Amino acid sequence: MSHCRIWTGAMDEGAGSLDDPERSGFHMRGFHGVTPETDGSAHYFWTIATNPHPDKQDVTRLVVDQTAATFEEDKVIIEAQWQNQQRFPGRPQVAIHVDVGPNRARRVVQGLQRN
Repeated sequence: MSHCRIWTGAMDEGAGSLDDPERSGFHMRGFHGVTPETDGSAHYFWTIATNPHPDKQDVTRLVVDQTAATFEEDKVIIEAQWQNQQRFPGRPQVAIHVDVGPNRARRVVQGLQRN
């Protein structure tokens, strides 16, 4: 299983230090996990946790709903890319700076397949 943890959020300018674990503002922690199902499929799990404001529960719901919508949009693209990779095997891929993590993971998997 591969996974990624994300800690993000926002706070008003000048409201405190980002290094202070007790700082004010909105905090969101995310977990993303991918585990293979078959040679051509995988399960993708994600969850987020926040520090909801007692008077702004609608903001928490909005963040969760927008996160889910974003993943659904990504799913469409990722599945289309996978179909193209299957349709045109061996075609070179262009790596950009945001691909560092996936490219490292791909090299690890390729190394494991050789062993």
